[in-house]
Amino acid sequence: MLLLAPSPPAPPAAAGQRSLRSSAVTRIRCSSVHELERSPAPRPGASLPPLPAAKRVVLVRHGQSTWNAEGRIQGSSDISVLTPKGESQAETSRLMLLSDSFDACFTSPLARSRRTAEIIWEGRDDDLISDSDLREIDLYSFQGLLKHEGKERYGVLYKQWQKNAANFSIDGHYPVQELWDRAQSCWERILAHEGKSVLVVAHNAVNQALVATSLGLGAEYFRILLQSNCGASVLDFTPNTGGGPPSVCLNRLNQVRISLGGVGYTPLNMLGTIQSQKTAELLLDLKVNSILCSPQVAAVDTATVICESFGEIVQSGWMGSMEYKALERLWAQSKDAWQALLNEMPDDSELDRVVVAVGHPAIHLALICRCLDLPMEYMSSFHLDDGSISVIDFPDGPKGRGVVRCTNYTAHLGRWSIPITRPTENDEEF
Repeated sequence: MLLLAPSPPAPPAAAGQRSLRSSAVTRIRCSSVHELERSPAPRPGASLPPLPAAKRVVLVRHGQSTWNAEGRIQGSSDISVLTPKGESQAETSRLMLLSDSFDACFTSPLARSRRTAEIIWEGRDDDLISDSDLREIDLYSFQGLLKHEGKERYGVLYKQWQKNAANFSIDGHYPVQELWDRAQSCWERILAHEGKSVLVVAHNAVNQALVATSLGLGAEYFRILLQSNCGASVLDFTPNTGGGPPSVCLNRLNQVRISLGGVGYTPLNMLGTIQSQKTAELLLDLKVNSILCSPQVAAVDTATVICESFGEIVQSGWMGSMEYKALERLWAQSKDAWQALLNEMPDDSELDRVVVAVGHPAIHLALICRCLDLPMEYMSSFHLDDGSISVIDFPDGPKGRGVVRCTNYTAHLGRWSIPITRPTENDEEF
């Protein structure tokens, strides 16, 4: 598991570098990533309709269902309902979103999703908008089977579903490819709604498809952008002044109460220290094996606060000390940084190894893109707040594909956390 923890902001006054104590219990390794002096270039637009004004869309997956609990393949069947735990998760989501001013709520017509939407939407005046294209992925003959039954009955076909879902076919259909087409159709209706802030309550696979298609990503990204029960993802859409498709930014991905099982050469300010302490508290239950950080004092201070919960620390350089002022240079360096992180990850004999990377948000944006095998232009399609945490899992080891478990998680900051949504002051600001 890899955790990306951007260093919180530092005060404007300059300060010298700090020295670190020497030991070898937990390691801090320093790269040479410095603040960007210009914004990333815009990425190519996704296939979305033009927008007259800025819009924020919050996606929420339904709470735990009876078939989730049983380990049954649900697909687009409408037999399962929310468990008591699922109802509780939906209520937690309602409280989390209570102060947010949504203009509309789209929902899947399936009972488990609609009930989640009803709980979250309680007390609001507008009616729920049911959209059949928001139903879960159609899995045809697989639906209703326990997972071990699918493996026993369908053998090679079930293995293809597990290992190559984008090209998986059953009963004459390609479920994931059909889902991606449906998601694209959904965006046309969601973005056509006049509201500036829209809630969408649906399902695991369809929410993955909505996130991916908004960013212009194909069906090969299925199962790479995780969606947990009642996990919330936030997408910001900004109009293109030239009238083309809007710019899209994934503000945060899969925000739940997770159980994980700065600028310049200046020290942390008080808020930054608090944010670092809250991050350290979140990591207390983990066996952290390595912490890698940028040489910025704010990043080193953040790593130092985290390390105080785990033991002594030592600083060692691994990428030199060149000054990187342009995005292209940072992007080029991120390739080496990503490989260095992979080198810290476990082999098959150490699957529970945890690596924490602390640095400027810009390098973490680049690392997320490296994980997803996206070009530099996609850096502007993601957002990270100060003190946030992003989690990447490697279920098949460091040589396999990384799976983004969540991005920009801030709930651990408590009263200092960033709200899931922010009220819009005008058409241009979120």
